[in-house]
Amino acid sequence: MTRSAAVSCELLCQADEPHLQQIYAGFGMLARAGRIRLRQRLLPTDFHQPDLPAHLTEVRASHLVVIANGLRIGYDVHDASEVSEELLRRVDVYFKRSWEERYVAMCAAPECVLPLGANVWVHDAAPSLLAWQRTRLLHGQERLKSRLRALGLDRLLGDRLFTPRLGDLEAPPPLHLKPRVLFLAEAWDPEQAPSAETAAERVEINALRAGCMRALREDVGDRATCGFRATPFARRAFPDLVVDDARLTRKRNYLALVREHPVCIASSGLHRSIGWKFAEYLAMSRAIVSERLHMRLPGSFAPERNYLEFDSPESCLAAVRRLLDDDQTRARMTQASLDYYRAHGRPDALVAASLQTALSLSGPI
Repeated sequence: MTRSAAVSCELLCQADEPHLQQIYAGFGMLARAGRIRLRQRLLPTDFHQPDLPAHLTEVRASHLVVIANGLRIGYDVHDASEVSEELLRRVDVYFKRSWEERYVAMCAAPECVLPLGANVWVHDAAPSLLAWQRTRLLHGQERLKSRLRALGLDRLLGDRLFTPRLGDLEAPPPLHLKPRVLFLAEAWDPEQAPSAETAAERVEINALRAGCMRALREDVGDRATCGFRATPFARRAFPDLVVDDARLTRKRNYLALVREHPVCIASSGLHRSIGWKFAEYLAMSRAIVSERLHMRLPGSFAPERNYLEFDSPESCLAAVRRLLDDDQTRARMTQASLDYYRAHGRPDALVAASLQTALSLSGPI
């Protein structure tokens, strides 16, 4: 997309959830750069769908439809891999955050479902009239908070309304830092899961995370900052691994910690998704150690080039030690993170790539 060929885009907004802010920010950035012409319509929606599995009953809140030069493009930023047949029927091209081949193959039009990229909670850096308008989709305190964000007034409130923006996420490769590793995570309470299947998944996630944290503390020592956020469940289930200083896991402070650690660990999220941490590590040019990715990312993204892979505490520790001890490998992987972020992760790059792909697939408009 060039300035001389600006695409006309209309956002059909039915939700204003955190997962969607990356997409909204990308469209806003492209509009300010003159690369698209942008408008939006608000379509308040009843999200609840009791006929769907428990983890999908509110899935509509993670959907956005955009009309670009007459082409209907769907964005699905939900954690889970299931393709929404309802959304698929409404669009010509469907971009899915948690793109997993076996689920895509089962849908009605698999050729129309493409990987979107890693999701992250990030707001547009500039005050936005469109963001203000979208607050009408919210209620009560959430509407007030979003209006303050739309005006940029959240910056005056500090931690009381911290809102991650590009300046909070982006950083160059940390070549000057001593090699240290960071792994802060959530311990998910199985009793709060919507089904027996997802409860079992939470037990498995917790066990791997805890095993990695214990291995790091024992072997790497003070070069590792790791532990669970101090929730009531974590205190009961993993008292030895809880981060005592709760301030460290607040969003602003957590992002500052990421900047201090050249090596960062990511494990699979709920529904085997790629969590926000992964996208934050890319934006901050970290060397990434990650549990095997179950979801496909766009572009050329692979183990050994973009991250080191693990599937057990032992292989996690081996990957971490490799990056801590090998300056050249660590530097190469931090640069790979920055390169990928600039091409596929930055909100305007992610949205521009999706528009370019969708419009090229559709043929002449």
